Amino acid sequence: MADNEHRVLKSNTFDEWRQSTNEVSFDVGDDALLDNTRLGDKVFSYTASAGQNQFTGNNLVIQKLPDATIDNTGGYIILKHGVVPHSDFQNGATISQGSNYSATIESVVTLDNKTRILVKNSTGTFSAAADLAVGSQTIANANIERIVSESFPKGNVRVKKAGTELVQGLTEAGFHIANHKGTVALTGTPSVDEVTEGITIYQASANQTTQEGVESNASWWATVYHANTSSIKTKNNNGTFSASSDIRVLGYAPGEFKIDAAKVSSLSLNDDSVLHTVELNNEAASGNVVLVITTDLVSAVNELQDDIGTVENLSTSAGDLVLAINEHEGDIGNMTLTGLSATDLSAAARELRTELGDVTTINNATGYSATDAAAGILEIQGDIGDVTSLTTSHKATLVGAIGEIESVFDASTKEISAGSSNFTITSNRLSIDANENIILDANGGVIQLKDNGTEWGKITNGSGQMQLRSGSSSNIFLTGNGVDATFNNDLTIERDLDVDRNLNVDGLGVIDGTLSVGDLTTLASLTVTGATQLNGGLTMDTNKFTVANGTGNTLIAGTLNVDGAVDIDSTLDVLNGATLRSTLDLTGN
Repeated sequence: MADNEHRVLKSNTFDEWRQSTNEVSFDVGDDALLDNTRLGDKVFSYTASAGQNQFTGNNLVIQKLPDATIDNTGGYIILKHGVVPHSDFQNGATISQGSNYSATIESVVTLDNKTRILVKNSTGTFSAAADLAVGSQTIANANIERIVSESFPKGNVRVKKAGTELVQGLTEAGFHIANHKGTVALTGTPSVDEVTEGITIYQASANQTTQEGVESNASWWATVYHANTSSIKTKNNNGTFSASSDIRVLGYAPGEFKIDAAKVSSLSLNDDSVLHTVELNNEAASGNVVLVITTDLVSAVNELQDDIGTVENLSTSAGDLVLAINEHEGDIGNMTLTGLSATDLSAAARELRTELGDVTTINNATGYSATDAAAGILEIQGDIGDVTSLTTSHKATLVGAIGEIESVFDASTKEISAGSSNFTITSNRLSIDANENIILDANGGVIQLKDNGTEWGKITNGSGQMQLRSGSSSNIFLTGNGVDATFNNDLTIERDLDVDRNLNVDGLGVIDGTLSVGDLTTLASLTVTGATQLNGGLTMDTNKFTVANGTGNTLIAGTLNVDGAVDIDSTLDVLNGATLRSTLDLTGN
């Protein structure tokens, strides 16, 4: 198949040449339409400081358009360091030196306290010895250095300031490529007040007063583009630069002004075949983002090639990207990623990476040494053990088993609850130590006491009264009623019984041994079957003291003193003498 590219022959007319050129341009397309957010290798970004208008560095390289220049015929009027003109000196104003010179101001730019006025449409002859005027406002000739007219190279470049694309030219809103050959680095922040654009700097053993003398006698010289306390940018480079020599300034004797060698560092030179510095014709505001775009079709294709790689190195059986991607798609399968929000592998990998966390921290805990997720999981599995060996009903997961335990031992409410199910604690010894009360709450009203399964007692609730039951029977032996207690059957006391208050015995009180009463004031009824000794007095109510003789006599071994009447219904034997202090009535023998 024959190639149909455009060809321009010697026999073609100029118009046919023009048409072919346009056709080629349309075939190639406008490189301004390239997406520079994706093709960013040749996009240089700068964030401007207040008043900045020069942008260089960051390996900025701009291709120079051959035989194409921008001629600054009007020129830049250079003012002395620190001179700022009145605000009437602005775009569109007419600047003049009487009838000798007149021009239109395009822009006024001040950088590092050095002001330049860009003019156009100039007529007459400019003189640095005459005042400049805009209306009634003037700049004294003592504050004027010179006018610099030159041609600027044109570059294959696009420039944007704060998102707005600028035109390459000499309009106030445009930009141009500066003549920037080299940069002298300075140290110690020397004064550069006298080093302004267009002046000649040089290194020589003797002071020179003319440009011809500099060119003939200086070991190195250059024309200044711009200077500040950290560097001097030059428009050209001549001779051999020395970092150990003073830098002199044409028009000033060494005693008037120079830069000492101690503050001179080095000279770096730019490649003349390409361009390096963009200058805005107006100042940028602080924070403005300035983009210098040097992308062309070839560099864009090269960047795409770099991004894509060498297709010959594909390890797939396919030999081009489309077939290789299709081959991988067949290997990967459907991109439905269950459980992930991502819809492609890259996003899915990032999502999983976020969920898994930083794998480099997997062995940070004491006792772990794994360095990847699989080994780390195996370490944890070894520590956890086999979940199928759990004795809980739930054996599938730790969470489920812990949930089952949590349903009984509720950590959030700090309680144990088995609900309606029985709950048994089996241990060798169970100790309960509470900082406050121990509460036993049995809804059935019965607390059973057992020994190895055999019941030996109960505490029961009898209509709000505590009842104690002994053994396995249901008989109650003690009932509590408030502060009182009732024994339901016999009470045996093997040691002393101390009664601080009244002792009421409603039935028969049997004392098999000795009953010693220290101070007994009132006793309703007392039957004594054995020997009884009264160490104190005994007072009886009327007819309340009876000595029955069914089985024997009542013997009083000592003296019986009777202060009142004594009725004797049977025989009275007096073994020893008796004293009667009152009447003795005898009804029998």
